[in-house]
Amino acid sequence: MCHSLPLESAMTTTSPSLPDWIPPLRSGARTLPAGRWWDVVQVPSSTSAHVLGRLDARSGPVIEIQERAVVRWLVAPRATAGWQRLPGVRVIGHGHYVAIPPAEWRASRDGAPPLRWLVPPRGRCLTEAEALREALAATLLAPAVWEARHA
Repeated sequence: MCHSLPLESAMTTTSPSLPDWIPPLRSGARTLPAGRWWDVVQVPSSTSAHVLGRLDARSGPVIEIQERAVVRWLVAPRATAGWQRLPGVRVIGHGHYVAIPPAEWRASRDGAPPLRWLVPPRGRCLTEAEALREALAATLLAPAVWEARHA
């Protein structure tokens, strides 16, 4: 699901397949309000590979902040309402602001920006929140605890 709502004209991307909230390369990263187009689910970078492995193609774009050693998935606004707390998971929603890099800022071997797309924004712009919750829980909770909660 890709939300493409109008934003100021300076935010318009050069690619028609990307939403307007992704800044163009010439603008650099932009700080945007969470809760308008998406909410953010943040986890430590050390967890991300396992979660991405469980999500596989169901993952939408993922932002990595190398300086903080965290990654962020974008989900529909308020889609995490009712989630039980998971260790190391932070939901960032309405009332908070989030830095969004240009689509061209991606992971690379040649040294990428400290704020970059670990999974670039293409096609799917948001990760389905329930699939992400299940992948996070399966990664973060002991298998016995996970199975007991879903028995």
